[in-house]
Amino acid sequence: QLLGEFSSDSRAYKNPVRRLSQSLHCEFIRMEQIEEAVRCALDPGTNQSVKAEATQYCESVKASPDGWRACLELFTTTPEKTPGSRLFALQVIDAMIMGAGIRGNESGAAAKLGATRAALLEFVSTRYSGPSYQNEPPFIRNTLAHTITLLALTSYPAQWPTFVKDVISLTGLPDATGALAEDSARRTNAASINPFMVDFLLKVLGSLDEEMVNPAVPRGAEEMARNTDIKDVMRVED
Repeated sequence: QLLGEFSSDSRAYKNPVRRLSQSLHCEFIRMEQIEEAVRCALDPGTNQSVKAEATQYCESVKASPDGWRACLELFTTTPEKTPGSRLFALQVIDAMIMGAGIRGNESGAAAKLGATRAALLEFVSTRYSGPSYQNEPPFIRNTLAHTITLLALTSYPAQWPTFVKDVISLTGLPDATGALAEDSARRTNAASINPFMVDFLLKVLGSLDEEMVNPAVPRGAEEMARNTDIKDVMRVED
């Protein structure tokens, strides 16, 4: 097993000859292996040969067609894995999303994006709905908000038409628009609004603004056209 390539002591690498990149082609990627590789890559006490192998393994996970699946499991599993490995997992998921095409229409992308969306929304609704939200490292919360933003940009409206309603519904805030919004707001019980979810929603909205509106962010013509289409649909539907 690949996990056996690393010992519990990062300075006692068991098999420095066998390269992890070769092992990757004949073994399934498992979240325990990813966590150990990230630990070795980040540990300042790791010797350079082990660090190089660990870094190479992490890059191989990013390049693997199924690396995102193991990383999605790593990020959402309980008990939680180390913050460093969870951050790496989100980076791999981000790479998969960005590889799905500007509008998420690359071959096989819809199934990957759908599975990721379902898992991350379930994670947010269960793990961020209470005081445990405050225990989550801020850089993890911010990165997850950006990951969900990338999912929305790639999937809305064709694959994820309910994006706006889905994220607002997590907060307990009214999700109606136009004349309905005022009436809905009056009937909303303040006790039903989840402050943790509201905080996370604001992070998602801030990330959306950064990706779609901020003039300092360089964008290609295709990306600008997609963003314009998204804003036009949001004005009408949400």
